[in-house]
Amino acid sequence: MKDPSWESRYPGRTTIDIAGLTTWSLFEPYADSAWMRRGADYERLKDRLTGELLGQVFRFCPQLEGRIDHTELATPLSFNHFLGRERGDFMSLAHTPQRFALRDLGAHTHVPGLLLTGQDVASAGVSGAIMGGVVAASAALERDALEDLATA
Repeated sequence: MKDPSWESRYPGRTTIDIAGLTTWSLFEPYADSAWMRRGADYERLKDRLTGELLGQVFRFCPQLEGRIDHTELATPLSFNHFLGRERGDFMSLAHTPQRFALRDLGAHTHVPGLLLTGQDVASAGVSGAIMGGVVAASAALERDALEDLATA
């Protein structure tokens, strides 16, 4: 859907990304292990989680059952390995009280004309990213863009 050339290159094929929430405690026992060498117990955990996620996909899209050729599960340890994280977080700053107390998060920077947007500007997650856009638009327009949205 995102790539206009996909259908011509892979007729009748598609991909799906699934995101789910988990807890670090499931993966902590494997935290000191190396990528691709975490052992059979870890692989069983990944298989179980993959099955649970696919179960939800099939619950809402039963027509996909039996039609999936490949699955791959990234865990918090994958994010540690590839993104240099510590406890598997991959979506911005950790959602801790300290993060929300940071005074330097916002649209304005010390570089004239450079504004920031995204989930760390306002709050976390998708709604935080939306509000980050509103904060940046407000800064750029020098008015309350949220008020503009309310009257649109």
